[in-house]
Amino acid sequence: GSLSALAVDAIAKTGPGSVSAVGTVSIDETPRVDLALEAAHPELVQFIQAWGLDYRPAASTLGPLRLAARISGPTNNLSIADIDAGLGQVNLLGSATYDSTAVRPRLTAKLETSEILIDLFLPREAEGGARGGRASAGGGAVNSAPAGRDRWSADPFDFGVLDAIDTDIDLTARALTWGEYRFVDPRMTLVAKDGTARLAPLTGKLFGGDVRLELTLVGAGVPTLTARVLIDNADLEQALRDSAEIDRLTGLAIIEGSFTARGRSQAEMIRSLAGTANFSARDGIVRGVDLRALSDRLKELDQITDFLDLIGQTTGGGQTRYSTLGGSFQIERGVARTSDLAAQLDAATATGRGVIDLANRLIDMATVARLTEHPNSPSIGLDLKGPLDSPDRDIRTRDLEAFLGQRVGDTVLRRLLRSRDGAPAPPQPGQPRQSDVLGDVLQDVLRRARER
Repeated sequence: GSLSALAVDAIAKTGPGSVSAVGTVSIDETPRVDLALEAAHPELVQFIQAWGLDYRPAASTLGPLRLAARISGPTNNLSIADIDAGLGQVNLLGSATYDSTAVRPRLTAKLETSEILIDLFLPREAEGGARGGRASAGGGAVNSAPAGRDRWSADPFDFGVLDAIDTDIDLTARALTWGEYRFVDPRMTLVAKDGTARLAPLTGKLFGGDVRLELTLVGAGVPTLTARVLIDNADLEQALRDSAEIDRLTGLAIIEGSFTARGRSQAEMIRSLAGTANFSARDGIVRGVDLRALSDRLKELDQITDFLDLIGQTTGGGQTRYSTLGGSFQIERGVARTSDLAAQLDAATATGRGVIDLANRLIDMATVARLTEHPNSPSIGLDLKGPLDSPDRDIRTRDLEAFLGQRVGDTVLRRLLRSRDGAPAPPQPGQPRQSDVLGDVLQDVLRRARER
């Protein structure tokens, strides 16, 4: 045909794959194209590498490539319509434009996809690196654990693409999974300009609640990340289980936070993390202790066997309902500290303070519960210390054991005295009360039972 409308019907082979183009091309003063493009390959990774790109994703194989689209317009300002693609297991529909007339090329797109597993497409970590991972109650930091040092990658980030192209991409997906976080029905706008990328914002569902996430990434120099997140009516059990492998709490929660981080790698970012986080939960359960049963049994306690069984049965299992639970965290250099944890529990109130070392995924948390129906009884302590996903759990009940031992001792002594004629002689100066002696004996019995 003429130079203003050359007919094109071409196909190029790339090993087991192919790329074809059918339509017209104009090569006159203003080059233009109007082409139907198709591409196919049994493996997406191999197809990308066949074009000379060093792409090595975390998944060694992603699945087949299938692509169809209509490209038209001037070659420096292309319209890409009717996009219908399969990138491994991800199906994609949409349209886009590509403008190369400015100093920096600009890609604008509106896309709809099936679920995307982001981790599969991200570059593979260097040998010995790690992708993700999984601070004392008085305010001091916990010593780093050797196992924690390798849980955040030290591989340097490469944000060179932010300097190469500007973008304005509107994306809607069935779901988006990144590490432990699965966003359902997410919608987001990703804007990149002059080396800075903004997610403004991402909305959808996370942990069963409504989420709004805003991110800004400055890639120049030492990369800097700022983030704001709000999750409303999140399933607290799912959130803790998926992000920290903790299964002790249920309920509905509101979680809000603002964060900043700076670093050339994942490890540097997490160790520089700063910001604040707040949460409030309602209508849930604390697993591992039954404070209602403990409070009720205290009202009826008058047998030695009751004393021996009471604490073990109520603090070694079961669950306690709560109406409200909340607190705030101050984060500095990757360490989150709290001093205002508070909960309204069934038959008790609780407060707590502690430290979470996010870089090494360690926790040192101390909480105290007081029985509201027994204001004169000592408090019960619950300490969590060690790896965040499997901390050592220590329930402090010694003061309560002493209180119960004394109480049972008084009860048993009264029964013994009622079986005798007359009143007991008062103790001589310097001698302990008989109930104190009996209480000490009962505490020793309990201690020996616990040690067994």
